[in-house]
Amino acid sequence: MLHIANVFNLKIFAIFGPTNPYITGPNGDNVYFYNLNLTCSPCYQKDNIIVGCGNNVCLQNISSNNIINTFLYKYNFLFNE
Repeated sequence: MLHIANVFNLKIFAIFGPTNPYITGPNGDNVYFYNLNLTCSPCYQKDNIIVGCGNNVCLQNISSNNIINTFLYKYNFLFNE
């Protein structure tokens, strides 16, 4: 859905966990990525070996309060030009 929204040049606020948003996410000036930027991230399965921490703390530690606060902080960036 993110890539489709990007095709139509919509403003995007995307939440990422273990993947690298700059590789798997859409690109553009209208895109803002939220992730925890942990040292073990990005974490991909490669040759049946998990690179990184091997669990999903990057998702478990994302709180709704953090997402709401970040979104409100970035609201100017996304919706006011």
